[in-house]
Amino acid sequence: WRAMTVMVPADEFIQEAGGEMLLKELRGNKAKLVTFVKYHMLPGLHLSSQLESKETVVRDTFIRGEKLEFFLEDDSNDLTVKGRFNFATLRKSDRMAWNGNLLEIEGVLEPPEPL
Repeated sequence: WRAMTVMVPADEFIQEAGGEMLLKELRGNKAKLVTFVKYHMLPGLHLSSQLESKETVVRDTFIRGEKLEFFLEDDSNDLTVKGRFNFATLRKSDRMAWNGNLLEIEGVLEPPEPL
């Protein structure tokens, strides 16, 4: 098996991104669901403390050629993840699983392919 890190949008941010309509669309289209999930996944085990240990960290997603950039905000010292089209703040919570780590984010990252 290969460890992975999954960034999970907090419920309130899924609601802001379209809530039930977004979930219904993802459930009804397997290709869109796979793209959405893969864009929130990083190969390997990445703890929040490791991501914030450098000024800027770039990580590959499970979508070939797509990268996410992690950086510390100057004014708040929050760790932010930058996707292709938008940003999300990382909540400092590592939830370890047998095959990786779950990181809760304050936002929904928009994949390169429109949903």
